[in-house]
Amino acid sequence: MGTLSILPWIAHPVYWALVFAGWTTGEFGPARVLIFIALWFAGLIVIPRLLPAGFLLFPSYIAILDVALVLMVFKGDVRLR
Repeated sequence: MGTLSILPWIAHPVYWALVFAGWTTGEFGPARVLIFIALWFAGLIVIPRLLPAGFLLFPSYIAILDVALVLMVFKGDVRLR
């Protein structure tokens, strides 16, 4: 497994932190927060039912949602320098 096994442990807290940050900064209203919560539950329930090993794709799905949240909360990409 190695390094890849830690990625879900990073993606999930970052996801919830970004949803919380969007809500507390006023960037997201209650409706948008509920949409992202619904997307999380939809991925949790639907992905494993579509594919035999779909539970392995759930962290990747969360990572894609993380990218969308970063772009929405920070209004663009985050500068690393």
